[in-house]
Amino acid sequence: MANRLLFRSSVVCSLMHLITMIMYPPPALYGSFIGLALTSSICNHGLTSEFWKWSDRIIMVAGSGITTYVAPTPVIKSSVVLLGLLYAAAKRYDAVQLHLAAHGLLTVINISILYSNAH
Repeated sequence: MANRLLFRSSVVCSLMHLITMIMYPPPALYGSFIGLALTSSICNHGLTSEFWKWSDRIIMVAGSGITTYVAPTPVIKSSVVLLGLLYAAAKRYDAVQLHLAAHGLLTVINISILYSNAH
């Protein structure tokens, strides 16, 4: 296992996403992408695999664009930039705390999008 703390964070954040998706179902294509992203995150953080590491990174880049596109407010769009900065800083400084913050911020961003699209 790569990093137990990041794996647990990935699982908890994924569960929060799934609960929100049940409460506020997204359009099928967007929901499918979120499902793919959750799967790659759990596999990346749970396994020591170059395939999942790079798959997760590619999906994160695509997800940044998709999330920015569907974000309903400028604050949420700006949060995607902050998310990228958190992730880059986490990698640059090998800081698990920043990586965990990125997981949390992404979860808040997606829950906000799912909720706002339902109302």
